[in-house]
Amino acid sequence: MKYPVLNKYKITQGFGRTPFSKKSGDEIYYFFGGKHPGLDFAMPAGEPVFAALPGYVTSVEYHRGMGKTIRIRYGNLQHIYGHLSKFEVDFGNWVKEGQKIGLSGNSISWGKPHLHFELRDSTVYEVKDRPIKPDFDSDLPKEFKTKWTYIANRGEAIIDLAIKFFGSEMGLKILKGTNPNLKRLASHYMLPIGSRINIPLK
Repeated sequence: MKYPVLNKYKITQGFGRTPFSKKSGDEIYYFFGGKHPGLDFAMPAGEPVFAALPGYVTSVEYHRGMGKTIRIRYGNLQHIYGHLSKFEVDFGNWVKEGQKIGLSGNSISWGKPHLHFELRDSTVYEVKDRPIKPDFDSDLPKEFKTKWTYIANRGEAIIDLAIKFFGSEMGLKILKGTNPNLKRLASHYMLPIGSRINIPLK
């Protein structure tokens, strides 16, 4: 796993309970039990941001808490890059580890320009328990799985899962190829709650 920024930029807020999260946790980090769910790198706006891991770009959006944000899925892991000023990838792109994906910025008023970087485990049910402490000394986090089972927990169509995990409707072909029970179903078929769907790496 690679650093998402040039090594000269320092981490100004670590993972977990930090002085800032203790002061502002109930407001900003409510969903994560008052813990900071990632790492903040202090850096000026307009600096390159790189993919720490490969994967499918599943979201390029303006997020209420992280401003311009990119989400990338690799196996069961989601890596997230927040407070960007520019996107250089699009939905459904497959990115390589170390590929430039955007530029740093300050697209929401949480203070000075910085990059917020997160790793989450999609196999964990509770949102507050999904963030993983990044370890850049390892090739892959120990939580990484090339294939895992997603359990539908609300009204979701097959095409919703294609977009959620592959960033585009092209993921339909992958999901139907991995799940024989989906082959004859229409793309907008609503999956019953509790349906188990195998999600492959690629």
